Amino acid sequence: MKKYFYFTIFIIICFGSIATVYGEKIEFTNGDSMEGKIIKETDTTVTIQFQGGTLPFQKSEIKSIIPSFSFEEELDDVPDTREEKKEKAVPSKKTSSHAMSYGDVDTDAEMSYFINFFGSHDAFLESFEKFKKTIKNNPDDFETRYKLGLSHFYVKEYEKAIAELTIVLEHNPLDLETTRYLAYSYYLLGNTEMAVTYFKNYLNGHHFDTKIRNLLAEAYYQSGNLKNALIEYKTLLEFTPSDRLLLLNVAKIYSTLGNIDKADEFRNKAQEIQAVHR
Repeated sequence: MKKYFYFTIFIIICFGSIATVYGEKIEFTNGDSMEGKIIKETDTTVTIQFQGGTLPFQKSEIKSIIPSFSFEEELDDVPDTREEKKEKAVPSKKTSSHAMSYGDVDTDAEMSYFINFFGSHDAFLESFEKFKKTIKNNPDDFETRYKLGLSHFYVKEYEKAIAELTIVLEHNPLDLETTRYLAYSYYLLGNTEMAVTYFKNYLNGHHFDTKIRNLLAEAYYQSGNLKNALIEYKTLLEFTPSDRLLLLNVAKIYSTLGNIDKADEFRNKAQEIQAVHR
């Protein structure tokens, strides 16, 4: 199952400079680079959130930080035959009427990695069909089944992605990358109960993955489990105590729970941060 993990990491590392996920390109003194977002900084270290998780680095390791183009700009000349592209303005995720605005799954950004792995959108579609034929002839080819599941995910066929990835996970229950994409798929379908289950399973192996913890917090919120949503948002605040949106989310939950004093406390913190950055 390590092959599945390395397949995903290969996409992330090799094509991070082509597709923007977090808006900045971090270049390191050893020649490496990644797309990321600096979420915490001290005098000597920076913590960077990127597609594969969150990692701390010494400032001496970083050569430069360059704003990146969005992947839409980079891929303007790539043909796209998907109906989803035409309906891009229509939200793909079913949300409740009280959904919070923080965690999200950027499927288009994820898709850009996958397309660039194959070189073009047409090459991706061709490989997609090959994956299907391979699985039809050899159902026990779990590596190809994983790639097929990802392909369904990237074209927003989440139910088909779940069908394939569930089989892969049954074969290897400890496969965290498959767990992550199952969580994404359930989340985007609006099945918050299953999304919570897989997000939690993933976090058992990646405790410091703030992106996934954000999604878990929002999934809890959408399902009406405010107490667990509060726990997750406050855990995130331990990593980024000056995150204004997290503070507002916590304030909103306290307000809903009827704890007005606590709601005002976190709302005031958010307002102080906003004033500082004006």
